[in-house]
Amino acid sequence: MSDGYTYVKNKIADNVKPETKQWITKEYIPMLERKALSRSTQKNYLQGLKKLLLIEEIDPLELKEMNQDEVNQLAKTVAANIQSSKYQERGGETHPRRKNLFWKTFQQTVDLTGHDTDQLPEFKAKNKGDVKTQADTKPEEMPTPEDMKQFIQAVGKHTGDSHTLRNQSLLLLLWDKGPRIGEALNIQIKDCEISNDRLTIKITGNKKSEDRKVEIYQGRETLKEFIQTHPGGPDDYLFSDLNHEEYGKPVSRTKFGDKHNQVNQKESFDFKTFGEPNHIFRKAMVTSHVLNDWATWEEVCKLQGKSPDSTKPDYLKMALSDVNNTVGQKIGALENQEERDYHMLGQPLLPQKCQACQRINKCFVKTCQYCSGDLSTPDRSSFQTTKEEQYKTEVIGRIKGLKNLMEKSDEELEDLIE
Repeated sequence: MSDGYTYVKNKIADNVKPETKQWITKEYIPMLERKALSRSTQKNYLQGLKKLLLIEEIDPLELKEMNQDEVNQLAKTVAANIQSSKYQERGGETHPRRKNLFWKTFQQTVDLTGHDTDQLPEFKAKNKGDVKTQADTKPEEMPTPEDMKQFIQAVGKHTGDSHTLRNQSLLLLLWDKGPRIGEALNIQIKDCEISNDRLTIKITGNKKSEDRKVEIYQGRETLKEFIQTHPGGPDDYLFSDLNHEEYGKPVSRTKFGDKHNQVNQKESFDFKTFGEPNHIFRKAMVTSHVLNDWATWEEVCKLQGKSPDSTKPDYLKMALSDVNNTVGQKIGALENQEERDYHMLGQPLLPQKCQACQRINKCFVKTCQYCSGDLSTPDRSSFQTTKEEQYKTEVIGRIKGLKNLMEKSDEELEDLIE
């Protein structure tokens, strides 16, 4: 018997129903073992599970029957009890590290019972006397479209040559289609299909998300280049461990998130990565798509493999409220309010066509990869000259048309009018 099972039998099993004991031994402990955690760490989580089951009177089998809104409401109660040190057996203040462990245990339980942990409120252990749960991500804490363009450039600047294209491609996938980081890292090369200028990727859902096949728009050129130059085979992972040439092993999500924090600290971006270095881009995808009318909430849910009836997350509700207030301010319907131009509005990160050489470039570069032309300012020798010629042709055509009308007789003009 494993140490974990012995602990459950001796410390937890006496206080739970046989069905719950079976869930612990058949689902919870195997989940811990799959993570290759040390026995001491597993024991800590099992201690946290014991407190969760007894103090909150939560039965995982009953949790399975709850809907997402009921789970979200329960999460607020659990978070408040953890923050107020209710889980401390001997009284006094619970150490923040233990509080975070208790919350992680609750997230694991929610995940294993088939619910979406992305919709749970965020949690950060607070000091004594401040027992409110952390508010959900605020709209101003997410990267804007322009932030993403600059951040992806910065990732290239602070990443080794062999990893640059991979890291930029993964970020663009999170930004364009918003998969969970686990879903993105499970993509294999054979899941990607390139046909002419189109790129589609099959994403296998995890948790309660469905499998879906999505077409890439933002970041298409970057992802295409990465796929076409990938050293692995069809069954290897797309976002694999390139550093050790282990193409059958996905890159560590932790190391990928650490890279975001490092780049953010070096370049001083305004959006947050600490605490959710990968998930912040999924949230930004949702918000940017809905607020910029790139997609409806129902369409975003379909892209992410969720039910269209899913409850809108709090950060999106706050963002929509900000936009409503800003519009109301501008049309004069709202007075005595501080004007706030909502910062998530922006342009999508689509491939850029160089007006000088007519070649297609990546969405985040400033100069053409082929002719070094400035992509932000069209080149006069090609683009502007062409536009001027088109304008002249249109003007000449109109003049000729007026001349023809002037040469017609009154009777011919009357016939044209009729």
